[in-house]
Amino acid sequence: MTDKVDRLAREEEALATRLKSLRDERLREEKKLEARRAEVVGSLILKQVAEGELETSWFHALLRKGLTRKTDRALFHLEQEREDENVEPDFTDDENLEPGEDNEDDLDDLGDVEEHATLSER
Repeated sequence: MTDKVDRLAREEEALATRLKSLRDERLREEKKLEARRAEVVGSLILKQVAEGELETSWFHALLRKGLTRKTDRALFHLEQEREDENVEPDFTDDENLEPGEDNEDDLDDLGDVEEHATLSER
């Protein structure tokens, strides 16, 4: 009788290990898919900004507001701006622009974004 209990205990332990392994594998796959989704959406947005389909000022405001980690902000040269977090973005320069036209200063600030969009299309 104890042999049977010991055998069942080992089988139970093996099943529990296998279940944990399967759950871990599923979690890794879900994380890969989420990362790929973020990459695809990011590439799409960068491409649209680079091609003028999205307002550069909107994109910069989104970055300034949404990026909180210093390393993320550094990717877009925003590390110095974090102290002014409570200041709303200034869109006054864009008021006299035609629809779809970007402020030249915003385009200069775009920096590596256009290059990244081009690289991500490959």
